[in-house]
Amino acid sequence: MSPIALRPRSPTEIVDASLRLVRQYYPQLTALTLVALLPYVALLLLVRDAMTNPFTVFPMVIVQVLSTTVAEAATIVTVSDGYLTGEVRIGTALATTVQRVLTLIGAAFARWIFLFGVGILIMLIPAGLGATIFRGAMAPVGILLGVLLAGVPFVYLVLRTFATTAAVMIEKRGPIDSVQRSWALAEGRVGGIFVALLITWLIYFAVFILFRVALMAVPGASTNVALMGVLTAVVLAFVYPLVGAVTTLLYYDLRVRREGFDLEVMARDLGVAEPTAP
Repeated sequence: MSPIALRPRSPTEIVDASLRLVRQYYPQLTALTLVALLPYVALLLLVRDAMTNPFTVFPMVIVQVLSTTVAEAATIVTVSDGYLTGEVRIGTALATTVQRVLTLIGAAFARWIFLFGVGILIMLIPAGLGATIFRGAMAPVGILLGVLLAGVPFVYLVLRTFATTAAVMIEKRGPIDSVQRSWALAEGRVGGIFVALLITWLIYFAVFILFRVALMAVPGASTNVALMGVLTAVVLAFVYPLVGAVTTLLYYDLRVRREGFDLEVMARDLGVAEPTAP
């Protein structure tokens, strides 16, 4: 079994436990992230001479987002196995991710359509009110204030749907069902989720920026967009696993609090049969 107990945790404890799991399985997690980013790196090298073309940059961004989503999925499977059993298998994690890749992509699109669809509506209302209140030359100021205020509910939507990928990979749910599952699990726990993810992303960006600055010392990297993109993807593989680990432990923390998942696992380990309906 994993040395990290399955129990409710505070946001800081979740980040701490995630760091321990990442250190324990760091080679496997890094290798999985590198494999997941290979399509993005290959495409980047293929179109390296057209990276200044906007029609090339947009597809690259889509491929990058999908690649990081796949990397997160493989990380979630690996961290989940390590957290629950104390053992990880790269082959199993990759096979599971490949089997679920279409559902994973569908869930990612469903989530982002929901976020940006509702988010745009949320922004239009306060922006319109701001333009109405601040008339004339001050209308742009009112619109800007409205959009800034709308950022708060948009962040709320992001936090409520953070466990979409975990629901796809761990519970084998469909694209829309996984978004709904995340929404239900996160109800009433948005504050804790925000704190844990905020700490995680601050650590991530601090390390990533340090690596990025170091990359600028590589000869030719600062002027070669494709080379910088490849080196950035490599750096991403070394720092991104923490995000997937925190997402996984947050997901299980919500299940422990809402569904008594720790008791369910304990009963299963002791060989106690779950009650069945007569």
